[in-house]
Amino acid sequence: MSIDLASFFYVSIPTNKIIKEGFMVKRGHIVRNWLQRWFVLTNDILYYFDEQKLHLKGYIPLAFGTITRSPEMKKQPCFQLVSPLQNKTYFIQCGTEDECGLWMAAISIVLNKYIGEPETMDHVTHVTYNEGGFCGIPPEWENMFIALGITKEEIKSNEKEAMQVIQFTKKLEDQPLGPPPMPENEITITLKDIVQPGNPTELFDNWQQIGEGVSGVVFQCVDKKTKEERAVKKIKIEDDSINLQEIKIMQTLKHPNIVGFFGCFELDNYLYISMEFMDRNNLTAILEFFPSIAMNEPQIAYVARETNEALRYVHSFHRIHRDIKSDNILINHNGEVKLADFGVSVQLTKNKSKRNTIVGTPYWMAPEVIKGKDYDCLIDVWSLGIMCREMMEGYPPYMDDPPLRALFQISTKGVPPITTGSWSKELLDYVNGCLSVNPDQRPSTESSIKNPFFQKACTKIEFADFVSRVEQIALEQQN
Repeated sequence: MSIDLASFFYVSIPTNKIIKEGFMVKRGHIVRNWLQRWFVLTNDILYYFDEQKLHLKGYIPLAFGTITRSPEMKKQPCFQLVSPLQNKTYFIQCGTEDECGLWMAAISIVLNKYIGEPETMDHVTHVTYNEGGFCGIPPEWENMFIALGITKEEIKSNEKEAMQVIQFTKKLEDQPLGPPPMPENEITITLKDIVQPGNPTELFDNWQQIGEGVSGVVFQCVDKKTKEERAVKKIKIEDDSINLQEIKIMQTLKHPNIVGFFGCFELDNYLYISMEFMDRNNLTAILEFFPSIAMNEPQIAYVARETNEALRYVHSFHRIHRDIKSDNILINHNGEVKLADFGVSVQLTKNKSKRNTIVGTPYWMAPEVIKGKDYDCLIDVWSLGIMCREMMEGYPPYMDDPPLRALFQISTKGVPPITTGSWSKELLDYVNGCLSVNPDQRPSTESSIKNPFFQKACTKIEFADFVSRVEQIALEQQN
């Protein structure tokens, strides 16, 4: 049997090394035609494959490269990527302006790690600006600030925060792309601690692939014993591919607002994780229809209240979720709202009641996380506030900005005030409280139980009706 080496090479890219992937259109070098390709960004190379995602067509080494917008090209939105190692210039078109910004931001973060740092970087504490340009930072950083639209006035007014954001970015680059290390003072967990006896191919029937992410493939199945639908995640067992702590945390959490865990099985060097099947995707799928389908205040209050209940339970175990956002809020046809994805969750201990590891998703990160300060469960409250802004406005604050600029804005200004919609005082007070830059001024999940805003929540049946309407409109648009 012959083996397609390009196809083999693609599947051998470690999934935990993939930063971003998706379709874009690339201009040819010899024949100047534009063809759609599947791009995969890693921490040093941008690969591109054919439309079927099977055959490797080429790769772009990113070391010492540059990326800029190309407004002169007829194909828009388009960016220009220069690879000095290949002595080539690539022109790549994205589907939308937003997607172009996300790709450029992701590639820029990879490129920035190759920028040389001054030997005295740790002693750089003062940034000024004169007619000759910025003083106190290397020219590469100056160019990065300018490219991201951060003005000299902002730098002058926020010198300390500017350096904190730069140092934050450096820490991100120094951290591995895979799962974070085990929390300190935690008991070491092995596969034997989490795997149950049983063959998943015999325990489940009607396997249908419904999703694929950087960590594995997700199937919709039927539990042969209970006849209930399950979501089963299949993950290749490798040294750095599985976060055992995540699975252990899921095993110990039993709550109506947290996606249920039903077992973990091992077969042929793969791990199969059986979870509750949520048949209406996640909150992001609803927000994609904004503003044509917008959530009203009772619906926002319902989702916020249910998420707060999940977090209140998680926090009672002195754990922090650390990645609250619409992607991780799952929904089913009954109108139930459940928290998922504990991949970066952490256990606080008596010896370490605060954390300062930088994890999460930039637009939802709390200021204290960005600044590298000690933090606790209240960072989840900030992210819940950002998620409320998502439901109110369709997207989180600063979503139009590249991630680094968004981090700079959050760390220096917090988030901008709400300027759209006719929202009640109860909603505004709750959201603004969650988004207090000073964490001590945020409400805890426990103290929010009787918040007046939550009293406005619709019923589960009413929310289920709303989800059904969204689904119907989505089907009509597809047809």
